[in-house]
Amino acid sequence: MDDDTPNKKKYNGYENVLLFVNKKIITLCDDEVKRNNVILRGIVEQVIAALKKNSELFRTIYNELFYGGSFYDGLKVGKPEEFDLDLLLCLPSSIQATLIPVPEVPGFVKCMVNDSKGISEIVDDTSSCLTTTKVLSWMEGLITKAMDEFEQSGTQHKILVNNETYLTHVSKSGPAFTLKINGNINSKPIQLDVDLVPCFVFDDSKWPSGNFEKNTTKEKKFFIVPKQPKINSKNMKQYWRMSFQKQERLIMSGNKNVKPAVKLIKKLRDKFQQNMISSYFIKTMFLWEVKKRPKPFWECSLSFVFVEMLQVYYDHLQRGEIPYYWNKKNNLIANISPITLSNMANRIKGYIDTINKNVNNPICIAKEYLNDEDIEELREEFQLPNKCKKNLKLNTSDDSSLQSLNGSSSNLEEIASAMKLMSKEISDLRSENGIMRVAIVSMEAKLKDIEDVNRLLLKYLQQKCS
Repeated sequence: MDDDTPNKKKYNGYENVLLFVNKKIITLCDDEVKRNNVILRGIVEQVIAALKKNSELFRTIYNELFYGGSFYDGLKVGKPEEFDLDLLLCLPSSIQATLIPVPEVPGFVKCMVNDSKGISEIVDDTSSCLTTTKVLSWMEGLITKAMDEFEQSGTQHKILVNNETYLTHVSKSGPAFTLKINGNINSKPIQLDVDLVPCFVFDDSKWPSGNFEKNTTKEKKFFIVPKQPKINSKNMKQYWRMSFQKQERLIMSGNKNVKPAVKLIKKLRDKFQQNMISSYFIKTMFLWEVKKRPKPFWECSLSFVFVEMLQVYYDHLQRGEIPYYWNKKNNLIANISPITLSNMANRIKGYIDTINKNVNNPICIAKEYLNDEDIEELREEFQLPNKCKKNLKLNTSDDSSLQSLNGSSSNLEEIASAMKLMSKEISDLRSENGIMRVAIVSMEAKLKDIEDVNRLLLKYLQQKCS
């Protein structure tokens, strides 16, 4: 995008408001992040040790823990209380795997193996495929045994981290086994949800063929996840969802305003209760735009990038399509009804219209993010007025403005008073900092006109007094 794009500076008045929103509502507290990470790692490491103790197969194929999801991608909104971790598993080197794309379900593959020796617990004998149902059943039993290694308290188990006891129990949802952790630090309750998802990891020699996007990053490893597609098929248990989290992280990195804009749109989605649009759908939308747009676009102001991406979000909803980045034949929102998509699109369009109609009123963009107390803090921090100042329309191409003013004044005092008011207007605008300092850029032409009128008035007064 060229530097002289007409709209590039149009939204500058919103810049500090959006930065404030990120700081106040979206940016996570460093102390909470560090504290929760210590607790999380301490508990998960103990659980993995118990998994290894109770299963020879797990000891054989467990490779490492991958810290994925919104939090570790830097795209999390809200408090750091939910985490997504992948248990990366590798097939034994003696076993050769073949990943076969599933044409009727773009984005999914089957994993066939040439031998099931040592891994028969998770392989279907008939098809020689790894099956999601067997893997999840095996994992569920294994986690149940692992948790029994810890002292029980009712339906929960006690796990000690840095001399603090945390009550933990496990729930299951889809491919994830969620550790629900409860404790207290300095009399403050701590609640964490940690999703553990078993995944098999492969290198790019197994990169899927067909309609899958080529890997353009330096990261070679990718995963398959035991999450079944939303279709009816007798072979559904053989279908694994692809996961290119490591590649996606690299694609989005190094682009200044990608992550802040993602978080702002995610927060807006939550406010508008557009729950059918998952965080991954929004992330996918940005992946496509990072591919399409030159890097300088993401270096523009956050306000400009945000409004541009709001329009992109609206366009996707209108079309009823967010193609999966790695296989565009998979429409991620195909299962959402056209009426629902239309309603969501209209809500976003209304917000875009509000932004465009109120470029001189920065507060309007914050009302969907902040409560009244936060808005007052915003006003005070940036010395924002309750209402925007009226646009000043003065023409000084000749002295018609002076003549008009002179004609409406009955005496010299009225002229002097008018001059004083206009001078104060200039002073007020120049003394305001923060957002008003940004907003003043768009008013400089008008201010110059006021100063020209002011000089004409001074000249007029000097002539009257001489």
